[in-house]
Amino acid sequence: MFVSIGMIVLLTVSFIVYNYYKTLSTSEDAELEKLSAIAKTLALQIDGDRHEQLVCQYLTNNDVYSIKESDYYNSTCSILKKAQLANGLETPIYTLFKKGLCDNNTMAKQPLLFGVSSGDFIYSNFWGSVPEDHYTYYSKGHHVHQYLTENGNWLSAFYPIKNSSDETIAILQIDRSFSKFISSARQDAIYQSIFGTILLTILGGLFIYYYRRILIFMNSINKSLNKIIKEKTEALELSNTNLSTLNEELEEKVRIKTQDIVVANTRLQESNKKLETFAYSVSHDLKAPIRNVHTFSKLLEAKYEPLLDEQGKEFIHFIVSSSENLTTLITDILAKALFDSNRQKKILPIDLNKVLAEVTGNLKNDIEVKNAEINYANLPIINGYKSDFVQLFQNLISNSLKYSKSNIDTKIKVTSNKEDGFHLITIEDNGKGISETALQNIFNEWDRGDENDNKGHGIGLATCKNIIKEYNGTMSVSSKLNKGSVFNIKIKDLGRVLEHSSN
Repeated sequence: MFVSIGMIVLLTVSFIVYNYYKTLSTSEDAELEKLSAIAKTLALQIDGDRHEQLVCQYLTNNDVYSIKESDYYNSTCSILKKAQLANGLETPIYTLFKKGLCDNNTMAKQPLLFGVSSGDFIYSNFWGSVPEDHYTYYSKGHHVHQYLTENGNWLSAFYPIKNSSDETIAILQIDRSFSKFISSARQDAIYQSIFGTILLTILGGLFIYYYRRILIFMNSINKSLNKIIKEKTEALELSNTNLSTLNEELEEKVRIKTQDIVVANTRLQESNKKLETFAYSVSHDLKAPIRNVHTFSKLLEAKYEPLLDEQGKEFIHFIVSSSENLTTLITDILAKALFDSNRQKKILPIDLNKVLAEVTGNLKNDIEVKNAEINYANLPIINGYKSDFVQLFQNLISNSLKYSKSNIDTKIKVTSNKEDGFHLITIEDNGKGISETALQNIFNEWDRGDENDNKGHGIGLATCKNIIKEYNGTMSVSSKLNKGSVFNIKIKDLGRVLEHSSN
């Protein structure tokens, strides 16, 4: 604060001093410009030829009386007197000429003599101290800053008087007493300095006042900001502490949950292994007596069929058919139970042509009984689980064989196309077909389609649907009774599926 006030005071004093001397210099320049303008105006009104004649008449004859009676002399003096009075000049306006003007014996630097004056007749006076600028600018005119003569200090301006031959015969000079000028100029400078001091004092006072107000306001803002920052910092520290505590609690919960998940996964794997072992055991234990029932029923049918009536034959045939269906049901249930465990197998390239060859081998007896013809060629190689597609095609072809017509040879055709990264696989048969009612729920588990269907259990197509779903694919069916069915599979290559998932 005090430093700022000290700087303001120093600047104010510096301004006052500078303004004082600047005002004096400006005033002197303005005064010289004014004198130069007056000198030029008067010099241009004087007749150079007559002025030269008048001067030479005096220098040659020394006839003062005749000169005073000259109209030209009187008119020239009148002009100069009026100009002196009009401009408030303390000293006379006069002309100067070089000695030797009339005898044409001028030298480079000769004394200047008085000529015509607005005051007394002063031809006889000689001016001893002549500034150098009078000789340098004799033919051009100039102004002279403060200079010293035997009569004191002066400001001076002069302008040449030309004759008809454009020769400078004299100069017209106007002087101003420097002491009187400087007195007036200093008074003006003092007045301006006082005014400037007052103005600067007012401005400085206003600056100090508002500067102090701003400092107080800024100090208040700083205090408020510091208070807010302190409160926010404390709140942030508390929040960080709470967050750290929550992170620790969360990490502990995650650790406990992770341990629980690890334990649960371990137990689940053990349970799956036990379940898989149990499923195989149950399947084996159930299939053994069922095979016995089926075998002995076939033997009974073969040996005693001629001794039985129609109802007895029907009973034996029903026992054989039921045992076959029960065996198929157990196989389907086992495949359904172990479906998820197959996900643990390694993904490999699968040639579907080889898969179809394996499936037709598995169904060789059924194919021969139905005298079926199965056509396939140029099926794709895809990435996936082989067991999935063996189970998929075996279920579909087995259904086509199961629901084939007895009066015509069974024909099953498997084709494939590729479109926009998808494999389009079609399984078409010429069997009995599926009713519109059965088509609505044919892929639901335990849905056997038609009410009079006693061959299926509603598991095979549901399993096929789940397999295709694992490959982000779709499965649909179209059918007409007594004309056959068409199963359409749209499946994306598993390599593309995994690549898409990783992105």
